[in-house]
Amino acid sequence: MSGEKNFIGDLNKTFGIFSTLRIRDKLTPFTSCAIDSSKYTAFKKLHQEHLERFRMGVNTNKEEKTYSMDILNSKIYERNRKLFGYGYNDEYGLIDTTGTSSGYFSEKLKQKAFFELIEKNEAMLFWYAGKGSVVKHDKKIRNLINKTGLNSYEVLIFAVNEIANIYTIIVITFKDQEIISTGVSLKKIFMDSLNTALMECRLLEMFYDGIGKSFRYKLSKKEHRDIYEFINSLTDSLNSMEPIYNDFDKVVFKPWLTSLELVVLNTNKYQDFLTVKCVSKDLLNCVANHSIILNSLDKKILKQYSIDEDSVRTRPDCIIL
Repeated sequence: MSGEKNFIGDLNKTFGIFSTLRIRDKLTPFTSCAIDSSKYTAFKKLHQEHLERFRMGVNTNKEEKTYSMDILNSKIYERNRKLFGYGYNDEYGLIDTTGTSSGYFSEKLKQKAFFELIEKNEAMLFWYAGKGSVVKHDKKIRNLINKTGLNSYEVLIFAVNEIANIYTIIVITFKDQEIISTGVSLKKIFMDSLNTALMECRLLEMFYDGIGKSFRYKLSKKEHRDIYEFINSLTDSLNSMEPIYNDFDKVVFKPWLTSLELVVLNTNKYQDFLTVKCVSKDLLNCVANHSIILNSLDKKILKQYSIDEDSVRTRPDCIIL
């Protein structure tokens, strides 16, 4: 495990390699990264990310029964644990660590888990359905960009609230018309979402560059140009909005969303910290790209926004992580 600190924004970037599980012919992810102004919090986030990935792996092969609670209607369901592990199942479709959270306090974990699931689906709607708004850069936002160390890039910020009344913030950075990194976050406070998305964007840039496996190195010049032109075309088609500095009193979901289940992933031998996962029959339960969407066309969210094979193939593959 290592932590890196510099004078730009005084942020701590942490990277770690932990244990892994072999499941059939695959290994669970064993690298983690985190960022925070507090070194202690950054290392804590690093370990929590490991727990989320490891415990999903543990559940992948479990035949035991457990219980989930649908937070939209307060119903309790008996489920098989392996439904909440990696891979595909008939109940929820394709599943990765999206919507997973670890820590001590159950209420905060519950919110963090379903916020992450919502934010990934909002990002998918931005990319594949052209939903959202362009956030104007005011003085406070420019200061945040400078503080995060992204001021040498072209920074585009978008806000989407198609699934809930609060806004998911998406940050995309370019340099010389080439994609550098992305960040996405959903919190009840607009500016908190923005700050977290900027930090994630910075973290992913440094993490993938540090290990030499950034997705942007795998893109051809044409693919970089196609993404840049696509995002600029999307920007031109969207309305602009001012940043929001008022808090939202509560989270209100759109009526078409009818499934949002929470489950505890801890098993008998792994009780330190609490790890919870949020899944939905209506939403995608993993990061979206062409392949994932084309294998999930029966999902309610895709039908709700008329996202089909044609609308997928006419866009570059989504690079928002």
